Amino acid sequence: MNIVLVCFSNPPKVSDKELEKDSELDKHLESKVEEIMEKSDEEGMPDLAYVMYILSAENTSNLLPEGGLAGKCNIIEAVYSRLNPHRESDGASDEWWKILLFW
Repeated sequence: MNIVLVCFSNPPKVSDKELEKDSELDKHLESKVEEIMEKSDEEGMPDLAYVMYILSAENTSNLLPEGGLAGKCNIIEAVYSRLNPHRESDGASDEWWKILLFW
């Protein structure tokens, strides 16, 4: 097997505008996860798959086309873990994101 590595002298740089848009998207997703967790507090703590299901059902137009919601799973999981006091005992799988492949 051969591998060819192509290197360019002037690679494209990430613009400040795109970094700002990404930061705003992270904040938006954090607030949505917090909102979902607060709404379902009366019914019991939702699992991470339910949170992802609710987020995927919403029309979030500023998600990146390359990764979509799965590209932001680290942000969603971090907020969920911070807000879920029973995260060790909820039985959630570490591979919850595979559910997204079937949606």
